[in-house]
Amino acid sequence: MMKYYVSRLVVTAVAVALLVLAELPWWIAAVVGALMLGFFVWAPRGSRYVTRDKAGVAPLRRDERTQAVADKAGRNGFVALMLAAAAVAIYWGVVAETDVPGFVLYLLVALGWIVYFVSEFWLRRG
Repeated sequence: MMKYYVSRLVVTAVAVALLVLAELPWWIAAVVGALMLGFFVWAPRGSRYVTRDKAGVAPLRRDERTQAVADKAGRNGFVALMLAAAAVAIYWGVVAETDVPGFVLYLLVALGWIVYFVSEFWLRRG
């Protein structure tokens, strides 16, 4: 696992350096770097991936169960997004008879992501 952590430290350093070179404030680059490192430390310990120590710098894999959970959660998020999009189309097309505001489309995408993550959390709990 040491190779994994060293490689992710290099990836994080390169990403932070690119952000600094892109003239973002240093504190934003530091926050992004801290979030990246936090994710890389959490990933092998979370239940999302299976670790294989002999794989070197890429020890994280998905087994059949985690892939099935991700597939079901993706399906649930997509279905929620399509049902909400249909409701928005019906409401603004028939009832309101005006254009759909842009922020509603952002809310639809956010709804899909929220349903995905809640569904994934719910399916992984068991």
